[in-house]
Amino acid sequence: MKQRSINPRIYIYCNGEIAEPTYFKEFKDHLRSRTITISYNRFKGDSPWNLIKKVVAEKNALTSRSRFVDEDGDQCWCVFDVDEYWNQNPTKLKAALKLAKDNNVYLAWSNECFELWYLLHFQNLQTEIPRNHYHTKLKTHFRHLGSKAYAKNCSVFGQILEKQPVAIKNARQIYQANKVEKNPSTTVFKLVEEINKYFG
Repeated sequence: MKQRSINPRIYIYCNGEIAEPTYFKEFKDHLRSRTITISYNRFKGDSPWNLIKKVVAEKNALTSRSRFVDEDGDQCWCVFDVDEYWNQNPTKLKAALKLAKDNNVYLAWSNECFELWYLLHFQNLQTEIPRNHYHTKLKTHFRHLGSKAYAKNCSVFGQILEKQPVAIKNARQIYQANKVEKNPSTTVFKLVEEINKYFG
């Protein structure tokens, strides 16, 4: 990814309704960035392959209007949960991953869900656990944190910000390149690192 002397535009597209867009909107507000854009209303509930297809088209449209310039380091990111999509249609998901790569669209996926990124702020998770256990563990961690109680889709960014370096380290340890099917694993840390590189 290219660097330049002024901040690039970073476009973030989420197919989740609350957790992902809330986290990144609060991240943007914290940094007071004017060149980070979070979009989700048009993509809510899309499968990863539909999200990627739409974002590739969106990037092309932005490029045609000079609102996206590769040479300036501008970036498009898709944020999505793997959920059951890998099991349902690995061929379709692999094709979507290739489409993204061929069009320089970056992916911040979570297997199994975005709450894994929250959990990695507190602990390293090497083995697969049921997704409902994420919430149980997060409730315990937030209780020990002494902050407001954790609830699904609640605002957490400010409460866990100081632990972000721990989350990046833990996420990197369990990440395997191009292994979207690996549970647990996430590439959200890559998007967070890009944001911090330019705006942090």
